[in-house]
Amino acid sequence: VYTDVLTGMNGCDSTITTDLTINQLSNTTDVQSACASYTWVDGNTYTANNNTATWTGTNINGCDSIVTLDLTINQSNVQDNQTICGSSYTWIDGNDYTASNNAATHIIPNGAVNGCDSVITLNLTIHTPETITLPTLTQICLNEYPFDMNSISVSIPEGNFLSPFISSNNFNTNTATTGVHNYTYEAIDVNGCLASATAAIEVLPIPSIDLTITNTACGQANGSVEANVSGGTAPYTRYWSNGGNTDIITDLAANNYYYNITDGNSCHVMKVATISVGDIGL
Repeated sequence: VYTDVLTGMNGCDSTITTDLTINQLSNTTDVQSACASYTWVDGNTYTANNNTATWTGTNINGCDSIVTLDLTINQSNVQDNQTICGSSYTWIDGNDYTASNNAATHIIPNGAVNGCDSVITLNLTIHTPETITLPTLTQICLNEYPFDMNSISVSIPEGNFLSPFISSNNFNTNTATTGVHNYTYEAIDVNGCLASATAAIEVLPIPSIDLTITNTACGQANGSVEANVSGGTAPYTRYWSNGGNTDIITDLAANNYYYNITDGNSCHVMKVATISVGDIGL
């Protein structure tokens, strides 16, 4: 309250009393929380937390009212990362995806822990297993044991050969019969996918050798061996350890003689003929 004395028009004292009230500006904070986005009194839509936005209005006293926003946006967006090997993937939306996809979304109403809708975005990578290249047919001879399957050229190394006749990547010709046998090759490709391919291995028959031996007589070098070859695949290549190349060798002293046969499929067989000292004729 302020009082002042002035002189009026008529020369008399005029006493003026001023009763002044100062209304202060009002500053308030508007605390809000929302799911995903929030449109405030300033007309703006906010999609992230905000504690700096202000708006000026008029309070009940006619003074400026400055409001500061304190907004919490409860995020409800989740990314579902999936990487698979194969041709398709069935997601939570019930759809089958046959190609990589990072755009599909699925909404679970009120699914978030804060009560907001849960919006899930799929981030799917589909890897198709690599194609393995194998020889269509591999031929081995019946007496090649063990045959190392790792000697077969493959496009993805360090895999496994699978067959009833294969153990530790060795093909067992002792248990496999002659003929064609299928096998599967499996390996992990560069994307970590299991790739596989099927091919065949043919077990070829081998020649059979029967030897007729005539020992020496009378202490002379007059022994002989006659070989009879059957089976396998003609033509045959013959070789004796003494240099002969026919089925019959003669004029032999007592000793061991090795007969080698290679057939038309390059299958090799060897048999030893032992010439002994016979009757010396005493």
